[in-house]
Amino acid sequence: MNTKDFFRLGVALGEATRRATDFVAKFILGGGDKSRLHEEVAAIVANPSAYAGDPLRGEFANALLKAPPHT
Repeated sequence: MNTKDFFRLGVALGEATRRATDFVAKFILGGGDKSRLHEEVAAIVANPSAYAGDPLRGEFANALLKAPPHT
């Protein structure tokens, strides 16, 4: 996934995009299924507060919660 993919899913540019990139790297390096990556990111974007305390997804989720509204 790249910045354009994140933006299409509703990730604001800046810190949230950087944290999304970090999440993708950790997800894949941790053995995550690449075919589920889009689904994982979309779920976090849809409900970031549900993932705020998750060790793998938390930084990305918290960045989404702090980000300005996506336009």
